[in-house]
Amino acid sequence: MCRARYNYIATTRIQWGSVVTCLLIDYTNKLRCRDVDFHSAVVSAGATRLSPAELTAVAIGKPLLPMVTGVCFDICELIMSLISESTRWWQNMAIVFIFGLMEASFLTLVVVWTIYALPASLREKTHGFAARALSPTS
Repeated sequence: MCRARYNYIATTRIQWGSVVTCLLIDYTNKLRCRDVDFHSAVVSAGATRLSPAELTAVAIGKPLLPMVTGVCFDICELIMSLISESTRWWQNMAIVFIFGLMEASFLTLVVVWTIYALPASLREKTHGFAARALSPTS
């Protein structure tokens, strides 16, 4: 009998990537409805949505840095220690979460966006090639 384990980190990365991708594609389609050419719409949407996406990733990842470095601050005793039981326990989760956000950001903002723009770029090149091939030579 197989037991499926629920992987919270993987699910968070998938949700992060899908939300940012949906926002990018939606904004690109809105620009295309305003009669902006495809290349300009992709570049403009990428530039516009890059800053909020990266700021969100930094805002989520930066508070986890003390966990990654192993710094623990006890508020009750006002003592700071470099290694404690809590940091040992949560350090691996924080590392996975930060690198997961970096990976999801890269995949969403670079790889998915390239795959989205590639068919239109190829269509444009093949259309230009076909137009040159069919045009009469003088």
